[in-house]
Amino acid sequence: MHALTTRHALAAGALAAALLASLSGCESGDDGGSPTPPASPPASVTPSEPGPNESAPTGSQSDTASPTSTPTPTPTRSETGGTDAPIPTDAADYADALIVAWGSGDHDRMVELATPEVVEELTGHADPGGPHWDRVGEDSGAGSTFVRYEDTSTGETVELRVELQAAGQGREHAVAEVKFG
Repeated sequence: MHALTTRHALAAGALAAALLASLSGCESGDDGGSPTPPASPPASVTPSEPGPNESAPTGSQSDTASPTSTPTPTPTRSETGGTDAPIPTDAADYADALIVAWGSGDHDRMVELATPEVVEELTGHADPGGPHWDRVGEDSGAGSTFVRYEDTSTGETVELRVELQAAGQGREHAVAEVKFG
């Protein structure tokens, strides 16, 4: 924790020194000694900044430091750009994700999104389900959303029942029923 505070203090001091040096350079470009005196005020500012680092202003200082340091945004981008797609929290999007997984034969994703019975019924009907499924409607009631799809090449329909509470919480296996028509 102390090393983190010191690192933030050093980064803030370096940033303040660079800003003051650039401002001093704008006022008098010939004065090479100007950047050195402003180095003292950042040292004074730096000790007051670690105090706020322990409270809410930390986010503000981190946001200020983030554009300067690329490592901070990189982990965020890595998290969001992971190999596994996140589980949707909207019922229709959840059903869409299952249809896409079924259509492309992504069994692991299907197992994540639907109950074993639904996965078995879908793959027993066709494996993979194919790329021609379009969402044609959805209705909600009694804690579920019913999402209907039509295969544009055959006219066949399929309806998925998505449990709203499970989907809304981003839990696995929210697709609890499938009906072909």
